[in-house]
Amino acid sequence: DRIYEGWFMPPSRFHFSLLMLTLQEKEAIKKATDTLKGLQAPIKALIDKTDFQLKVKGVGHFTMGRGGQSKVLYADVQKDDNYTLLESITD
Repeated sequence: DRIYEGWFMPPSRFHFSLLMLTLQEKEAIKKATDTLKGLQAPIKALIDKTDFQLKVKGVGHFTMGRGGQSKVLYADVQKDDNYTLLESITD
């Protein structure tokens, strides 16, 4: 099996997805955007004040999009105290 460089996104696009939403109405998109913007400060404060670390464990993949065009590789996050703290902020 060959590995092609074109399969990978550039490092500048690396990110953690906290959740995936299917939003079709403009009002729902605006509400989600405003909510996520409101979470930026509490999450930044949490990370700045503590030795916050998310531990990655396990790898999986899925395909999405029309005709399975987008293939996504993901890593699961260990459900520890830091995960619980982040989860409590986003609830």
